[in-house]
Amino acid sequence: KMATYPSADTGWLLPPESAYKWPGGWEKAMRAEALGRSSYLSQMDQFYTELEEAQRQFDETMGFKWEEMERESRARWRGLDIEEEKAGAQSSYWQGLLGLENKKLTQEAESEEAALGLYEKRLDLLGEQRGSEERLLERLLGEGGGTTTQSATTKSTTPAIGENVYPEQSLRLGSSFMGGSGAGYLHGETEMTDYPYEWYY
Repeated sequence: KMATYPSADTGWLLPPESAYKWPGGWEKAMRAEALGRSSYLSQMDQFYTELEEAQRQFDETMGFKWEEMERESRARWRGLDIEEEKAGAQSSYWQGLLGLENKKLTQEAESEEAALGLYEKRLDLLGEQRGSEERLLERLLGEGGGTTTQSATTKSTTPAIGENVYPEQSLRLGSSFMGGSGAGYLHGETEMTDYPYEWYY
């Protein structure tokens, strides 16, 4: 057992040496106090050493945990960034498809509208052409009826369009106003044929 010697500040709380009734009592009390003081200091040193070790382990553990948390956080953020990029790409893809579909529908609507406009113009032209044909027919039929002396059985009203007035003749109108392909007879010209009267449309 290591000997313990009292220091300069040891025993200042002890009673004076004359208060001890046995020889060497004060020295024993001094050694006991020095031993207790040394034991206390040793325990405190051990306590602080253990405390420092615990602090070091705590810091190390927390450092590892913080690094792990940072890695997980970065991974989560990367995952969120990837999901956001995917969502953005999908959104751009669907927006592109929607734009193409809208463009297609717009083109189809414009094409249908243009076709409808052309169809209406064609109807107008056909109506004008039909009116011109009817007026020409009326004029031609009127001229033919004015030069012929009608009998009692002759109709007094204006012949209807398409009515067979001259069975012995065939009035063939020109393609310029009837849409036909062959050369026609205009301005009241007639052609004698061997077959019944016809209209060529």
